[in-house]
Amino acid sequence: MTNDKAVSRLAAIMQQAPIAILVFDGQLRVKEWNNAAFHLFGVLPQDATGRMATDFFVAEDSDGPLNWAEIAREKRTAEFEGQGRMPDGEPFPVHIVAAALLEQSIEPETILYMVRTGYGPREAEALRRKEETQQRADLLNAIADGEISASEVAIERGRSL
Repeated sequence: MTNDKAVSRLAAIMQQAPIAILVFDGQLRVKEWNNAAFHLFGVLPQDATGRMATDFFVAEDSDGPLNWAEIAREKRTAEFEGQGRMPDGEPFPVHIVAAALLEQSIEPETILYMVRTGYGPREAEALRRKEETQQRADLLNAIADGEISASEVAIERGRSL
């Protein structure tokens, strides 16, 4: 396989990967951003390229992209629990595997592979609303089907919702 074909194949694999893959240069500016990163962060690759890692992650004191990159460069790979940041600044939890890369120019790069690990505030609120709507529907169905005949029981369940 020629070098051009290998590079092209690697780029296609990166773009189709089901996990977010972000590559940062030595100054922690985005160099590469795959489709899964777009879905995770809500930012198109062309809008992410050149931006700082801190635009996409919550950095607290000594925990954040700069620290992750330093540890990855020392250890070659490392794992972290972190907080991603939506375009509006809202955080969400992510699990990150960081790896250090070296180009032929010896310019340090850091690559982060990540998956979302929990529900952010938006998802948690949407799940809460969905569950509440289902409980209301179940209550109305139980009343309509005659499963709840005492009005006190229906009123009490309605209050709890």
